[in-house]
Amino acid sequence: MYPIKIFKDEINVDALCKREFKIDDNLYLKCFSLWTKKQDYAIEVLISENNFLQSFILTIKKKDNYFIMDVSQFSEVLKTEGIQKALNFLAKYLN
Repeated sequence: MYPIKIFKDEINVDALCKREFKIDDNLYLKCFSLWTKKQDYAIEVLISENNFLQSFILTIKKKDNYFIMDVSQFSEVLKTEGIQKALNFLAKYLN
């Protein structure tokens, strides 16, 4: 589980900000605030998985010629299949 590699030189993280996504019938994701420092990003995320809500900070950091997407080490979440699906979905969306 986690982290996810995004093999691109550049990504448009602004495309996630203030967006809602339906990933599955019982899996929804909403992105809120975005913080940027050069090519490192943090996004406030709310996920609803079978009506169970979790809030966390998603980090996207530049490494050489790719990005790494992960749940922030400061976020306390239950590592569920839904979070992994959501990260995979967002990585594909950014590609």
